[in-house]
Amino acid sequence: MYLNAGIDVVKNIHEACLLTESGEQIGNFIRIKNSKSSIEKFRGSVESAARELNLIPRIGMEATGI
Repeated sequence: MYLNAGIDVVKNIHEACLLTESGEQIGNFIRIKNSKSSIEKFRGSVESAARELNLIPRIGMEATGI
C-alpha cells in the first residue's frame, strides 16, 4: 500500500497533503516554502509517516506551465 503526498504548486509557498490509498488524510496540510530546507523538512515528514504506517511513499504534483 502507498502513502500518497499531493502537492499544490504555487509560486512561493506550496501546500501538501498526505493521504492513504483509501483517502484518509494523515495529519494536517503541510506548507512548503520554495527553499531547500523546507523541501528537506517535507521529505522527512513523508518518510517518517511512511515508516510509521508501513506504507510506500509516492509524491505527485499538478502540472504547471504551458
